[in-house]
Amino acid sequence: MKKILIILIFFSFFIIAFCSINKNNDNKQKAIYAAKEYLKITSYSKKGLIDQLIHDGFNSTDSLYAVNNCNANWYDEAKRSAKTYLKIIDYNKEELIMQLEFEGFTHDEAIYGANQNGL
Repeated sequence: MKKILIILIFFSFFIIAFCSINKNNDNKQKAIYAAKEYLKITSYSKKGLIDQLIHDGFNSTDSLYAVNNCNANWYDEAKRSAKTYLKIIDYNKEELIMQLEFEGFTHDEAIYGANQNGL
C-alpha cells in the first residue's frame, strides 16, 4: 500500500510539473506571437517591445524570450522607426539618433537607422 501511495504521489508531482512546463511554453509562444504581430504594425526597439509585452501582461521572462525569438532585426527596426519619424518631424542626424536612443535602440542601431534614411 505504501508503494502505491508513493507512486501516486510521484506521478502527481510529475503531472503538476509537466502541466506547469506546458503552461510556460504556451505563454512563451503567445508572447512570441504578440511580438511578431506588433512588429507587423510598427517598429520597436528590443527594449520597447519588451516593455510593450510586459504592459500587455506577459512576465519579464516570457517577454525577453519573445523578443529574442521573434526573428526581429533591430537594425531594420531602427531604420523603419527613423523613416517614420522623418515623415513627421524634420530631424537632423543628431536629433534623430537621440530620439531613436530614447526609444530604446542602441547607439549603433540608431546611427544605422539615421544613415539608412539619408542623414
